[in-house]
Amino acid sequence: MGRWGEMCSHSSHAEELWVSILEKAYMKVNGGYDFPGSNSGIDMHALTGWVPEQLRTDSGDFKRDRLWQRMTSASKFGDCLITALGLVPTHAYAVLQVRAACGVQLLQLKNPWARKRWRGAFSVFDRQRWTPELRKAFGFDQQASLQQDNGIFWIDYDSLLRHFEGVFLNWNPQLFKHHTVTHGQWPPRAAFRDDAVDLGTNPQYQLTVNVPPAGAATAVWVLLTRHSSRPYNLAMAEGRDASRDAFLTVHVFRGGARAHYLERCWMQGVYSNRPHTLVKFDLPAASAPQQLTLALAQYKPTDSQAGRSPRVDFSLDVYAQAPFTLRPIAPPEPTASRLTGAWSGRTAGGSSNHDSYVDNPRFLLELPFAASPVLELAAVGLRGGGADLADPAAARTRDARKWPLRSGDYRPGGCRLAAASLPAGRWLVVPSTFTPGTECGFELRASAGRLAALPHEAHGLQRQAVQGAWDRQSAAGSPNHGAFWKNPQLQLVLSRPAELLLRLRAPGTREGRSAAPPSLCVALFDGGEQRTEATGRGLSRARAVSEGGLYAYPAGGACLPRTPLPAGMYAVLLSTFDPYVGPWELVMYATEGTLRVASFR
Repeated sequence: MGRWGEMCSHSSHAEELWVSILEKAYMKVNGGYDFPGSNSGIDMHALTGWVPEQLRTDSGDFKRDRLWQRMTSASKFGDCLITALGLVPTHAYAVLQVRAACGVQLLQLKNPWARKRWRGAFSVFDRQRWTPELRKAFGFDQQASLQQDNGIFWIDYDSLLRHFEGVFLNWNPQLFKHHTVTHGQWPPRAAFRDDAVDLGTNPQYQLTVNVPPAGAATAVWVLLTRHSSRPYNLAMAEGRDASRDAFLTVHVFRGGARAHYLERCWMQGVYSNRPHTLVKFDLPAASAPQQLTLALAQYKPTDSQAGRSPRVDFSLDVYAQAPFTLRPIAPPEPTASRLTGAWSGRTAGGSSNHDSYVDNPRFLLELPFAASPVLELAAVGLRGGGADLADPAAARTRDARKWPLRSGDYRPGGCRLAAASLPAGRWLVVPSTFTPGTECGFELRASAGRLAALPHEAHGLQRQAVQGAWDRQSAAGSPNHGAFWKNPQLQLVLSRPAELLLRLRAPGTREGRSAAPPSLCVALFDGGEQRTEATGRGLSRARAVSEGGLYAYPAGGACLPRTPLPAGMYAVLLSTFDPYVGPWELVMYATEGTLRVASFR
């Protein structure tokens, strides 16, 4: 019972009980009288089905004149129910009239308690502002209103914006010529748990709007409603903040395909723990139907997705002034293969802008038949992750020019790479972080084929590195420049048969520079003598040459692939395509204890 003897909800006629019965039914639907609360917009939607919209007067994008225009129009035609939140904390007031006269903007409000009126500007007690002309224009009998407090009062628009937190509008759905509703359930998220990482596992719908070829823009409203549940309210009673687990919204993308990355969103919704989230937009006239993707999103995963409480059910209403179709977008393909790995120590090689990129973990994707696999990289806490997919030739030669697919910009938490129509075969997958030295564990998943971990390209070999520089005398360039033999040369001595892998790099030329790095070549010659103009004859006499004889600077440097060699002495010549003055580094991998290096000059 209330302080005045009435029930929580009551009619002015003491013998009427329908209001209390309606309240009881509403509480029953929402889980009981431990219902944590709502607002007038939510309540009016439950009672009338009219579309709820909340406008906060303290938000950064609030438009004063636009709100007045909308309230005036809605009040005039009766297509909107208006309530305001303010004065008494968490208490809503019905807006009965929205009018302007004599240069004054006034609203007539009603306190549902039928008492306790506004006492500020343009209240019933304000004799200074209520001039005879103004009272006549608004039909206001000030003297009669002073005799009885029925909770009805006038307030000016400025005061309403100053003292009220927001305005709730409930719109007549008949304003829209076309409407559909669909119901769904949030699926368990086996992959990403953060919408900032990937929206791909969320429920998504393709909206195709047949906008007219000419004329005004087509208004489209999308209303997402989270179904109420008793466990939600019981959690509140138990002291657990369940509301934090249910911040929902709808993001709108162009194209109609399944969306994954939030930064590509056309219209981003606002996350809210209210039962209803409304997204509104206008589509201009066009000669072809407009296809959009409606991606449902959660700011934080619900307990249901962690397997601790019931599912999240929802309804999605779409209202539009033009004909449209709404259909669910097929869920992502299930994972066919997954492996875990880590960037640690030397294997934290960073992006392909760094020579250490080739030290990253590598995986082989085996496709027994042609497919369009999707690769997903997930790493909790990772600031920037990416993945590359190489064709079979690249898997053998490590030639960066043959890398057909990359996941794109490095993204926090992981990335996604979709490959279209790959033939059967073996494909190289390299996950990487943006910055070298970033250590983190990760999971790699593929929707088709089988993943297998690959060893480092120099697995089982001992690493050595030699540094030097091309100076004015030794920067001779390729054989085309006529002084090829003047380039830096090294003598390698193998004490017994061994495997050898060489990588030539120009340090500092790939990392964040606008100019292209120099094209490099490392050539291996039999015999320990120094190459000269008489004996060198360019690259034609070389035993092995990096990158198949082409000058290049792929990720990791020009590579002379792993080659078995007999014991003996060898000469290595380091060159650039065009004469280049700057530092070089030669990274050598050989069977342990077999390699000794001597410099000619």
